[in-house]
Amino acid sequence: MGLIVNIKKKLSNFILDINFEADSGVFSIFGPSGSGKSMILKCISGIETPDSGYIEYNNKVFFDSKNNINLIPQKRNIGFLFQNYVLFPNMTVEENIRCGIRKKEYIDIDYIMKLFSIYDIRNRKPNSISGGEQQRTAIARIFVSQPDIFMLDEPLSALDDYIKFEIEEFISNSIDKFNCLSLYVSHNKDEIFRLSDNIAIVKDGKIDIVDSKHNIFFKPKTYLNAILIGAKNFTRIKILDYNKVKCLDWNMELDIKVKNKNAKYISIMPYNFFYGDSFKEEVYYFECKILKIIENIFDYNIIIRPINSADDTKIVYQCNRSTFDRIGFYNNQNIIIKFRTEDILFLE
Repeated sequence: MGLIVNIKKKLSNFILDINFEADSGVFSIFGPSGSGKSMILKCISGIETPDSGYIEYNNKVFFDSKNNINLIPQKRNIGFLFQNYVLFPNMTVEENIRCGIRKKEYIDIDYIMKLFSIYDIRNRKPNSISGGEQQRTAIARIFVSQPDIFMLDEPLSALDDYIKFEIEEFISNSIDKFNCLSLYVSHNKDEIFRLSDNIAIVKDGKIDIVDSKHNIFFKPKTYLNAILIGAKNFTRIKILDYNKVKCLDWNMELDIKVKNKNAKYISIMPYNFFYGDSFKEEVYYFECKILKIIENIFDYNIIIRPINSADDTKIVYQCNRSTFDRIGFYNNQNIIIKFRTEDILFLE
């Protein structure tokens, strides 16, 4: 049951080669711009045709290259929210919504428009309403079509920052109303974190990893995963044994149990850094870079350079070996480096 996708398609600069399954909730496709995220949705919906492969949802085959099956988009019952909403400019809000009705049973359009807070603009045309109202109209049109899968392709990328959060909250509430599998595409980590249940990370047409939101953001396993959630400090490693690694760029050996024998990099989870007494990950997350960790008998010296400082400006913090907990000072502000050995990441 659920969605099964196993397809290949040659694009201009790489081959899209995707294989994943999604059952319920919000399954997000996350990755840098140009990585093939939108093309995945287009192939599932039937707008684009893969060169080969198989797509199925709840035992209904959408595409099967071996058996020459390729259902037209209208027969796949998918609701697709495009970036530009694709409303009919010569129709009113109400008329646009009525165009989405596929089934013969009665649908209370007035109730739907009130549900999506567009009843008062029902007689206006798309060019006379705001971008947020256009988006609400487009989602309402999808809602009345009663789709089996709800797809959203970068739905917030074209919106001004001051209304993004409001529309994101509306989309989250809409997803709950749809009560079906939702596929969400974005390159914005904050959107992905707030809206997702499970996540596939994609780069250059291939899946790097598929995992739960919690693991993607708090237990990253790959180098790309760590970069996309905002980690900045990496060093290449050589595993000496299961209890010791050599940090090549930090020029040190670290006594720590190896979590992943296939790891090529080591990093530190950024979400556990503090500024003064309050959580402020930006101090090290965005502003500082770890240059070196020097191991002593009972502690570590971490040499840190603020990102915007001169090359010869360095700050050294002494950290207890077991907890890595120390208060330092920078620009007359308290800085706390606080993380456990469990927060050290081993990345493939």
